[in-house]
Amino acid sequence: MEPSPSPTAWLLPPFDEYTVAYRDRSAVLDPAQGRALISTNGIFYPAIVLDGRVAGTWKRTIAKGAVTITLSPFAPLKKKERQAIAAAAERYGAFLGMPTGLA
Repeated sequence: MEPSPSPTAWLLPPFDEYTVAYRDRSAVLDPAQGRALISTNGIFYPAIVLDGRVAGTWKRTIAKGAVTITLSPFAPLKKKERQAIAAAAERYGAFLGMPTGLA
């Protein structure tokens, strides 16, 4: 089996078990960035995952039959990371049956 190309990206919804199910999230999230993923009320934001690590948050806006995804990365994204996230956004748009773009 061929390994997945790097980077691989996923756009996870809020409360996905990848980020919610564990008390110690250090395997997937830098503890210093925990407050950016979890609000003061304990609400989880949708997560950008790059190569298995939470790399930021995202939100969607649906208008006029299209989805716009706004990224809030924890650090500047490299070109290949942004391309991987764009591919994840396309998969999300296909799931919704709508064209998708990044903001």
